[in-house]
Amino acid sequence: MAKQLRVGLAGAGAISQYHLVGWSEMPDARLVSICDIDEAKARATARAFNIPNVYSDFRTMIEREGLDAVDIVTPVGTHAQLTRIAADAGLHVSCQKPLTPTAWTIWKR
Repeated sequence: MAKQLRVGLAGAGAISQYHLVGWSEMPDARLVSICDIDEAKARATARAFNIPNVYSDFRTMIEREGLDAVDIVTPVGTHAQLTRIAADAGLHVSCQKPLTPTAWTIWKR
């Protein structure tokens, strides 16, 4: 059997529910952590979806979890920054649309 993809989810808001259900149906992937600036919301979501690890800081989640990929389901204004952090760490990234509020956001660092 192939190794399961270790996935971390960023964002525990309303849209995340659709992503969480989708990941739960993927036999080759496992959500191992969830991150949200509202840690209580992340903890509640983790309990509901049997996600073992909870973080309030995206970088910390990436540093500690040995992830293969992240799914970014946060507000649009955070997408570019979090995608850059994950890509710089060598992770695969799935990001809720749109990637940025403007094209300029992609280029500024």
